Amino acid sequence: MVVHRRLLALLIAVAALAVLAVSTPAGATGEPTTKCAAYAVLKAENEVPPSASKAFGAAAVHIDGTTLSLAVTIVNPAREVFFAGHIHDGDVGANGPVVVPLFLGPDTNRKLIVQAARMEIDATTAAGICADVDGFYVNYHTRAIPSGAIRGQLIEL
Repeated sequence: MVVHRRLLALLIAVAALAVLAVSTPAGATGEPTTKCAAYAVLKAENEVPPSASKAFGAAAVHIDGTTLSLAVTIVNPAREVFFAGHIHDGDVGANGPVVVPLFLGPDTNRKLIVQAARMEIDATTAAGICADVDGFYVNYHTRAIPSGAIRGQLIEL
């Protein structure tokens, strides 16, 4: 029960960070832009196959045109060594290819990992994610579990 309360608190914090991080002006051309917002609950049991990671967390993603804003919080009680994170194309229960790299080193084993980033992504990728948000997932990798330690399917806000 304590873990669920902590995870809920993390989700609220990540959502608040995402809202603050993504306030961007409308396009100057007046043309419609690709826009969507989503979150993911990152857990070991969501991996395919499930992993033995003790870490858990939450991610918030906002796409506006070709700008992706990201806020991630990972609780890492066992101090696992994280080295990479990605958005993948794939449904629940299926692994898929990386479409957006979110984190690649330096390795970190902090008990609390917080990532906030804004990056440019390709327009086709942005449109693909926004058209089928729940067909994508976020996962983070550790040295002990390089195939993926924690994962969460994106859920549209």
